[in-house]
Amino acid sequence: AAFRLLAIRHISYGVRADMTKPFGTALINAIRKAVNNQLDPQIEEAWANLWTRASSCVTRCLAVASNLIVVALVQGDTKKLAEALDCAPRIERWKWLLQVKVNGECLSPLLWAIRDGRFA
Repeated sequence: AAFRLLAIRHISYGVRADMTKPFGTALINAIRKAVNNQLDPQIEEAWANLWTRASSCVTRCLAVASNLIVVALVQGDTKKLAEALDCAPRIERWKWLLQVKVNGECLSPLLWAIRDGRFA
């Protein structure tokens, strides 16, 4: 649940799934720099493994949950939502609003937006 919320927050920032790998590389490099390139290989491997596990969950959520409707709902932008609904295939609109499957769990972007007070 925590990674799902993290992914939803990052959708609102405009983060895409393809950004997680370069960010992970930059993160490890920043850690190396912070310790003056004296990072123990085991600790570096532990950080890399932690990033790989965390980012894989977030990346899946970003990849699956990043259609135009989800982005508009998460950002609380009614104009973008109307435009996205116009662009969505008519038969798919309800699915885009009501269900996104991530790791076998069915989530509702519309429910997220209402719960978070994006749309009252």
